[in-house]
Amino acid sequence: MKKNKESNKESGNFIVFIAISSLVLILTMGMTIVIGLYADEGKRGTFGDMFGFANALFTGLSFIGLIVTILLQRKDLNTQREELKKQTNSIHIQNFENTFFQMLNLFHSLIDNLEYDDGLNLTKGRNIFPILRSKFNEYLQEIITAENIKLQPNIPTGKRELLFSKLNVGEEHITKAYHKLYLHNRNNLGHYFRTLYHIVKLVHNTPDIDKKFYISLIRAQLSSAEQILLFYNCIHFNGQIKFKPLAEKYSLFKNIDYSLLPNVNSKFLIKQSAFGKTESKK
Repeated sequence: MKKNKESNKESGNFIVFIAISSLVLILTMGMTIVIGLYADEGKRGTFGDMFGFANALFTGLSFIGLIVTILLQRKDLNTQREELKKQTNSIHIQNFENTFFQMLNLFHSLIDNLEYDDGLNLTKGRNIFPILRSKFNEYLQEIITAENIKLQPNIPTGKRELLFSKLNVGEEHITKAYHKLYLHNRNNLGHYFRTLYHIVKLVHNTPDIDKKFYISLIRAQLSSAEQILLFYNCIHFNGQIKFKPLAEKYSLFKNIDYSLLPNVNSKFLIKQSAFGKTESKK
């Protein structure tokens, strides 16, 4: 609508210019003829010079008209160029979205085919992630308990659970526990995180798109247990180099359930930008 108004305005300006030029032309010719007819015989010799003045004026007006025409054509070309650019951007976004949503469909298909067999029950699909998170907690508790028994061998068995809840879980503990979880579930976790990483990487590497919007769509696909496991994966050497920077850049842990982390200080093992925050640890 705005472009139509601008185009109408330019057309109106051009018509006004033509009208004014025509009026000047008629007035000049009329004045020249009147002066030529009513001048005395001694001044008739200058009559041709007046036509020469009129010719010069008309030539000047023609030149100005040519310039206006060129300017209008250039404006028209710029408009066409902008339209072409918009069409190109539209095709670019359409091609990206085709690939993006195909990869999301592949991701969901992968999740539907996941299986976890504990020897008693076979769990399928997204339901395996709460189980894997619980297994991680078991491994983490075993590691920390064993470490503290080594340091304090006289701790009664009944107090080990209480001791574990008060411990400050560090990066080394999480890395060891996740590594054990990964070794026992390599097929599920490896395929899952590789696919998720490439979807995030696709958004990261594609220019001229609303990256925050598409990342929010990715984040919306993740359950609470999946976000927690992704957090551990980014701390582990599997995802520390490539996936962790993307998680921090695009706030992949925004709205994460902190109660599922080993303790409050665990979140400081990664930049707070990963949680959609800018503040640092005090």
